[in-house]
Amino acid sequence: MAETEQQTASLDDGTWRLEPEQSTLEFSVPHFYGLMHVKGKFERFAGELNLERDPAVSLSVETDSIDTGNRKRDKHLRSKDFFTVSEHPQLRFSSSAVELRGNTLNVTGTLEAVGKSQALEVPLRVIPDADGFDVEGSVQLDQREIGLTWSPLGITRTPTTLSLRGRLVR
Repeated sequence: MAETEQQTASLDDGTWRLEPEQSTLEFSVPHFYGLMHVKGKFERFAGELNLERDPAVSLSVETDSIDTGNRKRDKHLRSKDFFTVSEHPQLRFSSSAVELRGNTLNVTGTLEAVGKSQALEVPLRVIPDADGFDVEGSVQLDQREIGLTWSPLGITRTPTTLSLRGRLVR
């Protein structure tokens, strides 16, 4: 129990930021009627945790930084069929509630993308050390609820899995 109390006191101590060089934001989308998955990542994003503020957790993602390893696909994902990056340059997540239980930070909030929003609950495993915290977690969402509906012949399925592995530093 002392470890949890020490961790809580440390997390309560000011603002923690995601270290971009030590963090990844990846996704996986069922494709070809669920027989395959398109996997990718976002190269540019920023996040903060401050349990004394509202929202306590915030994350912003540059939509033009999407990378699936296929330039043609990435260009299509940036187009009006998907992210419309010219009009919606960022995805944003803001927490409405945050609860620390042991080594799990349960974050409830709203993801905003392409002019729409979706409520999400994200459990993050928190691993403390002397210099900061490692966090990792994933959440499944129905991408159609945030306006990502393009799917010829229904070949793109749900749910999309978003995964975050990150390093929180001062």
